[in-house]
Amino acid sequence: MDVLLAAFRELHGSHPGATLTLVGPDRGILEEDGRALSFAQSIERLIPEPSIRSRVEWIGPRASHELDEVRRRGAVLVMPSRFENFPFAVAEAAALGCPIVASDVGGIPEMLEHGRSGRLFPVGDASGLAAELRFMLDHPDHAESCGREARIDCAARLDPAVVAAQMADFYRRVIARCGSRGVRRAA
Repeated sequence: MDVLLAAFRELHGSHPGATLTLVGPDRGILEEDGRALSFAQSIERLIPEPSIRSRVEWIGPRASHELDEVRRRGAVLVMPSRFENFPFAVAEAAALGCPIVASDVGGIPEMLEHGRSGRLFPVGDASGLAAELRFMLDHPDHAESCGREARIDCAARLDPAVVAAQMADFYRRVIARCGSRGVRRAA
């Protein structure tokens, strides 16, 4: 969250009307000394300007159908994670056709192609995130195109029928490779 708040503060200079809506539990931000600051403490420290801080809203955890509505209303979904494997938030936003800006960590670059189905920035780089957000906000046609391509990619790779067919194919290949030697019966 610290990278996102720093990026939003930087973005304010070129987009003073932008708003930031944060969804999820308040796990706070870990300080270097190991203390966890709450959302309110974190935002006050990271965005000292009241005029910018007033543009940030934390709405807490939401049900799935509510998240879909929040994602549809937003200009872009931001995933500034430092560690990720396969974030469902990115897959769910892609399935809805939402424009996405995410850190280039873990499996995210396999989920999004920079410039085509989303925008990626170096993990932990608040200025890089601000630049990608600025680009998406300044180029709404590009953002819309990224959302559309993300939805197409998501349907082609994550549709339940596609995943089931891939799993069945995988098991067929394993069985063919192992033959009967891989099957043992319990006595």
